[in-house]
Order: sequence, then structure tokens, then C-alpha cells
Amino acid sequence: MSNIYNAILKRRSIRRFTDDEVPDALILKMINAARVAPSAANIQPLHYVIVKSPKLRDEVFENTMWAGYVKPEGTPPFDKRPRLFVAVLCDSRIKKEKYEQDSGLAIENMILTAWEENVGSCIIAACNKAEIRRILNIPDHFILDCVVGFGYPAHKCDCFDDPSGNIKYTMDKNENFHVPKRPIEDVMTILS
Repeated sequence: MSNIYNAILKRRSIRRFTDDEVPDALILKMINAARVAPSAANIQPLHYVIVKSPKLRDEVFENTMWAGYVKPEGTPPFDKRPRLFVAVLCDSRIKKEKYEQDSGLAIENMILTAWEENVGSCIIAACNKAEIRRILNIPDHFILDCVVGFGYPAHKCDCFDDPSGNIKYTMDKNENFHVPKRPIEDVMTILS
């Protein structure tokens, strides 16, 4: 197995973080990885707002929804919140729709780059986008796709095959997450 494949298999959404800040050099590396991701017709409509300020981080956090299957316990307590948010935007002057594939590819590059440096992440599309736009003073020509929280993991997260079809992750008493995945034979068809 390659290192990339191992990283993909081990990387999970992290919902509890230590109080260590994400280094600036890694932030730059993550955004560069996002910047060079494939883009439909190479249009490159994405832009990233980096939220490092503790005050703005807290305001963004208050407008995000966490771990829907294990509410309210799934929401990180104050001392285990992300230490960085990246708001992923699409410049509507370049592209107004069908930017989600570009966004997904760029985010995957970002989160795998972070994971390589032991920094976890959680992609959050369930958020109050209007309020986050206001907090971050995002100009009208940008579409807010989602925010991604980053930080050093303060819990473990595993995944396992669940042939029953259950997709609901759980959180144990130690705040570790357990994530069922559909078995590989259930998600592919081979045509020979």
C-alpha cells in the first residue's frame, strides 16, 4: 500500500482538538495543495479565507453544527474546538454554479496535507452561511461553500465495515468516534 492510500484509510473527521495552534507554514502548504487541485476547464474559481483569530474562530464555531448523529454531546466543548477554520468560497464572477466538484477536490487535498502533519479536520457544510459571511465580511460576489475546521486531534476515530447498512457513527464515553462504512462489495458493480 502506498502512503497516500494509507492516509486515506486512516483519515477520519476529527471533532475534538488539542489547544495547539496549526503552524503558519502548514496553513500555507494546505492552501497551496488546494490551489493546485484539479478544476473543471481549469477555471480555478475557489478562494480561501483563513480564520486564525480566536475571536473570529469562536464566532464561526457558534454558527456551525457538529456530529448530528450524537447531538448534543457531539459538539466539541470550548477547550476542544478547532484552532483554525478555512472558509471555502467560489468567486461567482468566475463561476456561479457546479463548483462543488472543484471544492471537494481542493478540500481533499487540504485535509490530506494536514493529516500528513498529524493535523485533523472536519468539513462543515451544516452551518449558518449568512451569519458566517457577515462575521468574515465576505464580499457579495463570493459563494460560501463550507468551512473546514482544523487542529491536532484530541480523540481517536475508527471506521469499520457494517454489512447491516447502518451509517450512524457513535461516540463512546472517552469521546472517541466509531464510524460504520458500507462494505466494498455493496458499493461497486464489476462489468466484465
